[in-house]
Amino acid sequence: MRIKFFPIFFFLLLGFVFLIFPATALAAGEEPATFEQLTEIFGSAVSAVAIIGGFLSFIALIIGGFRYITARGDPKAIAAAQGMITWAVVGLGMIIISWLILKFIADFTGLPLTTFQIMKGV
Repeated sequence: MRIKFFPIFFFLLLGFVFLIFPATALAAGEEPATFEQLTEIFGSAVSAVAIIGGFLSFIALIIGGFRYITARGDPKAIAAAQGMITWAVVGLGMIIISWLILKFIADFTGLPLTTFQIMKGV
């Protein structure tokens, strides 16, 4: 019997995000977020997505390595494990490279591209 871990993992991860970023969760007794608070919420969401993406890439890398070790010479299992490792590294690399490109452009132009701001009075 194969247990489906994705729903369990998803809800645990969602609860973890709300523990780390409580500004995105609405607490009882507080008023809903306003338009001015959108900057903070969006910044928290982008940070959470980057952290979760990096975490998932790292977990996929570990699982791929475990599958590679336990393949026992089976060519299909080895190919599947190598594919998982490859895509985990590609995903992690894309997260890092996209952040570095934004930082480079921000440093080069002086524009705050890594922060979300709402322009008032436009």
